[in-house]
Amino acid sequence: MTTASKMKRMWSTFTAITMLSSVLFMVPAAQAATLYADSQLGANDGWGSRTGTGTTSFTLNGGKSTTSTETPVTVVTTRDQLKTAVAGTTKAVILVRGTIDLNAGNTESTYASGTGYNLTTYQNAYYNNDSATISSQETARAAAATKQKNQVVISVGSNKTIIGESNTSIIKGGSLYLKGSNNVIIRNIQFHDALDFFPQWDPSDSGGNWNAAYDSMTLDGATNIWIDHCTFADKVTDTNSGMILKNSSTGEVKPFVRHDGLLDAKNGSNFITISYNVFQDHYKTSLIGSSDSTTTDDGKLKLTYHHNYFLNSKQRSPRVRYGMVHVYNNYYVGTADQVYGIGYSAKVYSQNNYLNVSAATTKLAGYSGSESVKGKLYDTGTIYKAYGSSTEQSINIATANSPQVGTDVGWTPTSYYSYTADATANVPSIVSTYAGAGKPVR
Repeated sequence: MTTASKMKRMWSTFTAITMLSSVLFMVPAAQAATLYADSQLGANDGWGSRTGTGTTSFTLNGGKSTTSTETPVTVVTTRDQLKTAVAGTTKAVILVRGTIDLNAGNTESTYASGTGYNLTTYQNAYYNNDSATISSQETARAAAATKQKNQVVISVGSNKTIIGESNTSIIKGGSLYLKGSNNVIIRNIQFHDALDFFPQWDPSDSGGNWNAAYDSMTLDGATNIWIDHCTFADKVTDTNSGMILKNSSTGEVKPFVRHDGLLDAKNGSNFITISYNVFQDHYKTSLIGSSDSTTTDDGKLKLTYHHNYFLNSKQRSPRVRYGMVHVYNNYYVGTADQVYGIGYSAKVYSQNNYLNVSAATTKLAGYSGSESVKGKLYDTGTIYKAYGSSTEQSINIATANSPQVGTDVGWTPTSYYSYTADATANVPSIVSTYAGAGKPVR
């Protein structure tokens, strides 16, 4: 039986597991073996399949047992069950059933209770005063934010497979945090609204900005991770109720922001494959490398993005510092200011991607004006059309502080793993059919 047919068989057994697990918290090992026997990353499926210097293969099998005794499947339906199931380093297979709200009924007022925090009072401390120091209100905001963080951030340990039971398996309202984790598979789950009730105003950030916490998923020093067939989306729209009047003479305002990223990787995360996912309706979608000053990221942050669907992703699809990042056969549709952010010492290899985005002013790549070590970008085979147009256009790359664009980014994917990229013209059909939670495995 081919790997593809085995993977299709795996997904087809979700119905049987659903029936069994409706009466059993632990699904018997026999069913677990049938469902998860082939739920591991392919031998050459991007950077996730490598280790060491990048030329050594790695068996990324998550919670799958490597002995004759199969790992039982744990079904989770609540935040507390999920938190317990994904903790530690013991191999575990976790099946997410239904919707898990990580806030578990808590609201902004619940977290703020007893802290003295009030959004209006907090805003007024900065009104027309870019460099104000808010003593008591900032202390109160931080206290409320800590209460929310303790509730909604779920730490995921090593050797885990987390899979949605159906196309309606949802984790919302918080963040899966993989700190130092190794050998983790996450598939077939919708992630909604990692919403920060208590964003912080920072007057020193680009002239003043709201900064929100919580990505739907954060990889922090994590290695050998496979994120596949998931859907990441904002389902709650930020309101304008918290807009700050930054400057009384210009009337400039900055919008109140409650969302951070959808999927970020930082602090030496390495050997990651991100495949067949949907990233939808988000402003700053996927950040790779959190700071120019984190020089220990150099030689790490190796990620592969392939066959993902970026729908109305305004920017950071992805935004890269330091990393050797392979981006191929992805489909970009809708509103976008830029696709890639090429940051400090980035080395991005872009191949056979299809852009059908808002207008000719959209940039394939944007660059920070502060980059002292320019990132490198190589792009080949990309098709670029304005959204709604059938006419192919030339690719627009930012000119200010422009990067080193050419054929040499210091590495090639085929030096590390073998793969076959699909023809660019076929990408819209392939990605639309197979990307996202609940979609079939190709």
